[in-house]
Amino acid sequence: AARPSPPPPLPTSGMPMQDSARPTTDDDAFAQFRRLLDVLPAGACLCAADGRVTHYTEQAVALWGHRPALGEAGPRWCGALRLFHEDGRPMPHEASPIARALVDGRAHHGRRLQLERPDGSRRVALSYASPLFDDGGAVIGGVNLLVDVTGQHRSAQAGRERLRLQGAQLVA
Repeated sequence: AARPSPPPPLPTSGMPMQDSARPTTDDDAFAQFRRLLDVLPAGACLCAADGRVTHYTEQAVALWGHRPALGEAGPRWCGALRLFHEDGRPMPHEASPIARALVDGRAHHGRRLQLERPDGSRRVALSYASPLFDDGGAVIGGVNLLVDVTGQHRSAQAGRERLRLQGAQLVA
């Protein structure tokens, strides 16, 4: 059977790319991957296998409300000050979707989280955490995409509150 033709090249949106379509080393491939994350319209965070945050995007900084240190001095699994489940219960960072993906080697997609910022405010995000593997199948790190849904979350809360007040008026 004939091989399918390769997909068209990705638009770069001003992202500098190498002349060749194929990276020449693992470091080149990783650098290209980080540049790709940087142009996504969502927060993104890369973690080493032990959970150390090794890279994050400006959109992640906007969600977290600060720019954490990287490496040994930096956070593990996420740059948010604190994490909470959708219902407001505290979530230890080691129970976050990216931490789970690094431990069990499976993707944890579509999980709604609250991210607390240093100023005490919270953002709501959908987490899409996926492990990254080496050629032998061992987990070597992970990537977590964070889609800010704070606006939708607040709109839904306001709608529920309006319905609750309307119901209370009908009963009164």
